[in-house]
Amino acid sequence: MEIQINYPWTDEEKANIREGITKLVDSVRPVLQLDSLKLILIPHDFGVELIDFQKKNGMRTGYTDNGLGLAVAKVLTYVENEALVCNIIIHPGIALSMFNEETSSEAVHIFHHELCHVHDESLKFDLFHVAEMEELFAGGNSTVRQVSYTHSNIIWSEYIATRLSSTSKPSDHHMYVESFLEAIPETMNRCKKAKEDYQEHLDVGKLFREVQGHISYLLKTYAYFLGYFHSMYESFSEEHYKEILEFSPYLEGVIDAIPLELQKLYTSYGSWDDHVVFQNLANTVLISWGNVGIHPSDVSDGGLYIGVTYNV
Repeated sequence: MEIQINYPWTDEEKANIREGITKLVDSVRPVLQLDSLKLILIPHDFGVELIDFQKKNGMRTGYTDNGLGLAVAKVLTYVENEALVCNIIIHPGIALSMFNEETSSEAVHIFHHELCHVHDESLKFDLFHVAEMEELFAGGNSTVRQVSYTHSNIIWSEYIATRLSSTSKPSDHHMYVESFLEAIPETMNRCKKAKEDYQEHLDVGKLFREVQGHISYLLKTYAYFLGYFHSMYESFSEEHYKEILEFSPYLEGVIDAIPLELQKLYTSYGSWDDHVVFQNLANTVLISWGNVGIHPSDVSDGGLYIGVTYNV
């Protein structure tokens, strides 16, 4: 494992950070599969160097920066000589905070979360032999299937990384409760705005991408919350579901279904025999799009037809 530091700290500071990161990684090796971890990169400019790394290795470019959330760390994977290679790019502010007594607990938890992503990617590669799960979902001549399964994997990935890293959660951690509750009405408002804008620009592909992004943020935030919640409790109160659905009926069939599916995936984690394990979660993603008025279906040329309804 290489630790590359591009931020202009002194040589002594860099040596101390390398030593500290190495100790943190070694402390979780007994419970996490980290043999695929090749590089931990601490850039000078997180966004620029992350995009450069993605381009250099032929990856899709981008990271979370949508006005609601901003990424400070990311795991990037590729296959080299038939083996999975995982790389962590982490913001220099987080790296430095890991070794500051006042901020270390939260920063270490963020880093632990990324190491759990490496573990998850390694287990999935052992099972499915692809670095990008989207490649696995591309079969069957169904673009709807590929897109919905890809989103289901995103939900699972954030859930399992959060659940596994919950052991390092600071006692006062917010557990994304407020973020999830704030995202519920905001997501609906943004989806409505996207549909209103669509009536002007008439680019249905742009509309679908925007709605995917808004729903994805909501469901990822829910996955973070559930990862923490399931590490402490077994189930979510029916009263809580009813309260949320009373004010946000567009989540019917979504917020109640996702916890059950994630628990099922967790119970059989590491022994999946087919990517069809994601089917029910993918169907829930389709329900979430339909509930805001977006209805994708396959067409014969491999493309998509996007139906749009406004009575939601």
